[in-house]
Amino acid sequence: MVFILYLVVGVFCGLLSGLFGVGGGLIVVPSLIALFAWMEFPREILMHLAVGSSLGAMVATTLSSAASHLTHTRALIPLFLKYAGPIAIGALLGALLADHMASRVLEVLFGLFVWVIAVTYLWQFKSEWPKKRTSYSTNFVTLTGIGTISSMLGIGAGTLGLPFFHRFEKVSMHVAIGACAALSFCVSIFGTLSYLFTGLETSNLPPHTTGYLYWPAILGINLTSPYFAYLGAHLAQRLPALQLKRLFGVLLIFVGAKMIFG
Repeated sequence: MVFILYLVVGVFCGLLSGLFGVGGGLIVVPSLIALFAWMEFPREILMHLAVGSSLGAMVATTLSSAASHLTHTRALIPLFLKYAGPIAIGALLGALLADHMASRVLEVLFGLFVWVIAVTYLWQFKSEWPKKRTSYSTNFVTLTGIGTISSMLGIGAGTLGLPFFHRFEKVSMHVAIGACAALSFCVSIFGTLSYLFTGLETSNLPPHTTGYLYWPAILGINLTSPYFAYLGAHLAQRLPALQLKRLFGVLLIFVGAKMIFG
């Protein structure tokens, strides 16, 4: 029964990854926390298991999404090669930071972060952005920070990377989404390895777990998410983006409240 729920989570993970280049973690992490709590996993490592498993499940999803976007535009390749380094460094740092934080603290941080993202999806803010592209050193630091937050909270690089690429790299939204899908794959690879090794010495891990990776959840999500990521990437080229973002923003308000207040 629980494995079927992992398959369902994979469907939503894939669709969100393809539609927004976010990796699906904004939905996967809260879903896994609810399922792990129901299965009575140790409370003190609940968030770590959810984040590690979310990143592990993102590997196939983000690869499928990036490959699909690559069929529509090759312009994302230079962006990926340019910023894969800082994203990878950030992913490693994020896992190390999370390993030294309490599960409940991470849950509240996740909820607050989700609320911030929800606001950006629901309301359009007018700001004065630089007319010239920022320097690579500035962008390197920025992308390292994006990788750190993404890995620490188990989300894709698109959540923060999408506005960065669209506004500071001056690329189209479709190219930005494709680049974020590719960089989310990078986050998932380095983040997964980091959570695997940082959790190896944890004594109260549940069965079928290596480090902070719970394999039944990863397997279930990966069985469905790649196919729906491919579908989501195709839909992203055709559906009205504004209406989709607002609908997603409303959903995130409820997700954030659940994470913060339990």
